[in-house]
Amino acid sequence: MEDDEWTKYLAENRVEDIKDAGGQKLKGAEGIGPNLFFGPENALAWGQTPSWLTIQTQKPVILKEVRTHGDAYLANLWPQVKCIALSHHDARAMDTAPPAVHTLPGIQKYCLQVFEKFEVIIDGGVQRGTDAMKALAFRAKEVGVARAALFGQGTAGVGRVLQILNSETATAMRLFGVER
Repeated sequence: MEDDEWTKYLAENRVEDIKDAGGQKLKGAEGIGPNLFFGPENALAWGQTPSWLTIQTQKPVILKEVRTHGDAYLANLWPQVKCIALSHHDARAMDTAPPAVHTLPGIQKYCLQVFEKFEVIIDGGVQRGTDAMKALAFRAKEVGVARAALFGQGTAGVGRVLQILNSETATAMRLFGVER
């Protein structure tokens, strides 16, 4: 499919895709942006979504894209949440969004009980082994490094990036005085 055909296809089918996802028709500027990224769903809100989801399923919930300590606190009030993923993948759309690792100190300071109720993981914003160590020092249980590995380009390159991250993390651990 040529670029023009693909753009036309997306423009014609975008409304149906949004409706299928339970959303509303987007209004505003056209162009490639809306065709690639629908943006967050307007109907999702802390006031309604937890009760709606509780009706839909009794399964444990992992909340992704938690961006502030306030969001973490609200997640703490929801019994089904077993894990939150601090993530700022919208940085693709909001280039000034802080890295996920910067949210951890706020959670540590303002709502420490979050760490006792469920696991907190970092999903993004980690570019160095020291970033991973900082996240772990602030009580994150897991740290994702996918974007950093993407810069490796190819199997050998990804392996090398992961080797560098491992080495940096080991060095940071020694500087922290920890073995594990």
